[in-house]
Amino acid sequence: MFIDIPVGHKYYNAIEYVNRLNIMSSMGGGTFQADSGITIEQMCKIVVCLLLGDVPLDANILDCSWSNRWSAPYVEYCRVSGYFNCDKECSAE
Repeated sequence: MFIDIPVGHKYYNAIEYVNRLNIMSSMGGGTFQADSGITIEQMCKIVVCLLLGDVPLDANILDCSWSNRWSAPYVEYCRVSGYFNCDKECSAE
């Protein structure tokens, strides 16, 4: 699966599950980097994919400096749905 997540890793089953569902993937070089933390953008994708599946979402309703980022439709869905206060918590950095 990932070279840095051996069988027996405490999160192996969860990581394998979200990878199989295409919710999360490699950070490059075949690594998952489980200890690197998670961004608000990544969390929004997880929330949306677990709730709806990875469906195309319209990012055109965004009016912010990061509306062209990969995460824009996921962040916007979470903002509109009230899962995160993205006016204060979400940023592209």
